[in-house]
Amino acid sequence: PPDRQNVFEPESDPPALVHQLAIDAVVKISGHEAETFADLSGFVADQRYRDTAIAALLKLDQRSWPSFAAKALGGDMLSIVAATPLHQRQSQRYRNMIELGEKLAQAMPTAEAEPFRRTLAEIGSSEQLDSGKLVYMKTCVNCHQPGGGGLPGAFPSLINSPWLQNGEHATRIVLGGMMGPLEVDGKKFNSLMEPLGGALNDQEIAAVLTYVRNNWGNRGEAIGEDQVAALRRKNENRRAPWTVAELLGQEPGETHFVRNWSIDDLRADLARPLSGRSFINAKATFISATCTSCHRMKGEGTELGPDLTEVDKKYKGAALLREILEPSKLIEQKYRSYLIETEDDLLVGLILSEDDQAVRVATNPLQPDEVIEIPVDEIESKQPTTLSIMPAGLLDMLEKQQILDLLAYLESGGDPDHPVFKPSN
Repeated sequence: PPDRQNVFEPESDPPALVHQLAIDAVVKISGHEAETFADLSGFVADQRYRDTAIAALLKLDQRSWPSFAAKALGGDMLSIVAATPLHQRQSQRYRNMIELGEKLAQAMPTAEAEPFRRTLAEIGSSEQLDSGKLVYMKTCVNCHQPGGGGLPGAFPSLINSPWLQNGEHATRIVLGGMMGPLEVDGKKFNSLMEPLGGALNDQEIAAVLTYVRNNWGNRGEAIGEDQVAALRRKNENRRAPWTVAELLGQEPGETHFVRNWSIDDLRADLARPLSGRSFINAKATFISATCTSCHRMKGEGTELGPDLTEVDKKYKGAALLREILEPSKLIEQKYRSYLIETEDDLLVGLILSEDDQAVRVATNPLQPDEVIEIPVDEIESKQPTTLSIMPAGLLDMLEKQQILDLLAYLESGGDPDHPVFKPSN
């Protein structure tokens, strides 16, 4: 049309929305695709209209893109992609940038397209963030939740977390674990984060740290595998989780960490039947280890996990210990947590009940009375997780004799007259 060129060259600067609407509309004008490509290319350099111009270019027939103009815009796109911070690289606008770069390469001569593609892949990759998200959803999501909000009273939020600002501190915590007391956002925690250095390799730790340091309001540089490997070597003889005092360079305070217990550590003690244990100490350990937060014993406690009154009929000795040390190895279907995605949210929890109308979910094992009801028509996906809602590392704060008392209490079903509490012959 005669006034087509005036769409992009107004005599006065109109509101940004008018420009954006004009940019979006001009793509629909047929017969002027090459000119439209040139006009839109000019708007890519302007941050006010960049996103709209890129989205419009992606709608434009690629066969009409002049190769010389594609090369020029490609150079601009490389600069824009390289300058995009990590925390913005999982957005749709960034995916549009990469898609436009790939389409520009297709419009270039072959000799120029290949080096362009290599450079785009090198500076524009979000692979580490994508890998980190997968590690987070597999390993961290039960405690810190899909949105990084944590579990009240149990595990702190990662949203705008001061503990993620220092990359070395964050790496040490993931490698070696961390134990309270800890205060985040004015809330106090005194739980244990188990070490993940044995479960995750350097690449996985670097990826998940880069992911959490660039989501939920956090901003941080990428963590490299070499950084993780260096800290792993430096602290290879460390056995206890980090404390706040140690990470901040202060004198370590009194801690209650004992060790990362394994089956082998107690194998000799469990080679013969338990006997001569203290019922009073055994019950006290059962309560202090927060077992009643999720389990019932002789009618007391919470039935978020299996009732333990008759657990001895299924497990004893080393087999029972293994269930505590490796809670995710075998999960009964009734107690398997699910990752549920809705239109507006993503959460992990234990499904307490469901019907045609709603699914009722408990997301915090330590606060089982807090139930979220999700209408069925809002659920987009529902997938079982491979992690138990029972965290590993629960015994790491106990001495060996306390663990043996706890096992005796479980085998006895809470009965003070059980043989495990009688002197051995």
